[in-house]
Amino acid sequence: MFLPYFIGLLEGDGSIQVNQWKQRILQFRIVIKLKQTPLNYALCATIKQHIGFLNLHVRHGYVLLIQDNQKKLHKLI
Repeated sequence: MFLPYFIGLLEGDGSIQVNQWKQRILQFRIVIKLKQTPLNYALCATIKQHIGFLNLHVRHGYVLLIQDNQKKLHKLI
């Protein structure tokens, strides 16, 4: 039920980042960055609770949903 909200946020305000490490290893990360408001935080906390393995942070006035573990990313995608 909350996966469509997650996908919508990923498409709208999120990013899929790929970093190359020492020209051998690719590191992947999903980041959703929203302005810090009580409603955005509540939405992200609910999505985190239902999906189960996203990391929720509040930094510099933004609410961030982040996942960079490859096994968990495969499960999510």
